[in-house]
Order: sequence, then structure tokens, then C-alpha cells
Amino acid sequence: MTQNEQQPRQGRPEDDVRDWLNKSGFPLEMRTVKKIREFRPLAVGQSVYYHDPVTGTLREMDVKAVWANMVIDVKTFVSLTVECKSTTAPWILFKGEERPIHKDDQRVLFLQSTFTNYAIQGDGAGIVKYIGTPLPALMAKSWQGCYAIKQKATTEKNAKDHAFEATRQVVSSMYAAHGQEYSPPDPSISTYAFALVVTTSPLFIAQLDKNNEIAVTATDREIVRIPLPHGGKTVHVHIVTESALHDFMVDFHELTRGLLKSGNLTIF
Repeated sequence: MTQNEQQPRQGRPEDDVRDWLNKSGFPLEMRTVKKIREFRPLAVGQSVYYHDPVTGTLREMDVKAVWANMVIDVKTFVSLTVECKSTTAPWILFKGEERPIHKDDQRVLFLQSTFTNYAIQGDGAGIVKYIGTPLPALMAKSWQGCYAIKQKATTEKNAKDHAFEATRQVVSSMYAAHGQEYSPPDPSISTYAFALVVTTSPLFIAQLDKNNEIAVTATDREIVRIPLPHGGKTVHVHIVTESALHDFMVDFHELTRGLLKSGNLTIF
């Protein structure tokens, strides 16, 4: 066989691995961690394992980041649990009529979080009223969150609803992990835990317009209310496209600084 007749050289193994990785969710997780590190958490972990009390098995959360400070005599932590979904099908968030909560003719602004705190015994879940000023941007909108999320159906047989799955997974892992870390509640520790889903899918809000027709609008950030694993209370899960992650983290970091400052919160 002459040189011109030689078979084409096959690609390097490294290229094959890179192609496989680019089709997986790992690059999105890595980019998400890199972005979160810019906001100087005390600690950030990737592929963090926790014990699932329901199944009795080890499960994995994609990313977990923690910020901390001493607030008076309490060790206060702000935790962000993140689920990453590298998907393409549109995600649809369903929104009903917004009804701001009022008390004594003044708007009551609530911080929706899963947390373990000495003031809330038992299931470790509750609502905190934010009384500091100025109000963090993440709390400034008068929304109560969307009531459901669904991935637009595809032609793929038995395709998963990654939108639905991601929100349930992030709430489950956040709740289970924090319940194990701070159980029973410790009066010297206060933890505020938030859930975030980062996706490469486009996001759309679906709601009725004034004529009772379906109106669909594109967005890059929203909130959906998801029940805790044991039922009852719900928490807000932030849904953010990767392109909007930086802006979200700017707002989240502002909120974190407020939570870690004395005098900004009261238990409702």
C-alpha cells in the first residue's frame, strides 16, 4: 500500500471523549460552578452526595454552595442547591392571577426558603419576613411564583419531562441534605436554603390574558412553587437559563448579604 492509499487516520481518543462530554450535562455543571465561584461562597461542591431517607440510598445533587457569617450569636448559613439540565425542548411555566399578600394595609414580603432554624421546630420549614431596606431585587417583584412547570412534549418515545423532574429533584435533595446536617435543630445555627435549576432550554410563561385566551411570553428567569417531599408547605424554586445565570447570581448575592446581616429578618 502506497502512502496515498493509506486509510484515513482515526480521531484521537481525547476528541472522542470531548465529543461525548459535550453531549452530556457535565459541561453545564462545570460552567455553573465556575460562575458561582465568582461570588465568593465559603464553600462550593460539585456532585455532592447525600443520603435519601425515602429510598435509603445515596443520591447526588449537581452543585451546592454555601455562604456564612455570625449574626449576633448565631452561625448563619445561606445555601444554594443547584440542579443543571442540558436540554433543548422548551420549558413552560404556568402562572395564575397574582394576588399580593397584605397585612394591616401594608404589603408583607416573605422569604420562601427551606431552612432548619431553632425558631421552627419539627419539619424544619417555615416562612421568614424580610424587614430590611433596601429590598433585595429577588424579593422586589410582586410575584407569588408559577404554580406548575412542564417540558414541551417531543416526538421521542417515553421522553422524560426534564423540567418537572429537575424541580422535584432539587427540592428533594435540598430538603434531605439539610435535614440530615442540622437534625435535631441547633439554637446556635440558622440555615436558609434555596433551590435553583439552571437549564439550556428556552423558558416560556403561559397564562390567561384578559380575554381568557392563552398568552405565551418568553423569559429567562422565573419562580415555580414546589411542595416539600412530605407535602404541605411549598418552596420557591428559581428556574434560570444559563445565559441569565450571571444576572441571577448578582441578585442572589445581594439577597445573601442581606440575610447575613443582623436586623433584616423576623420569623412570621
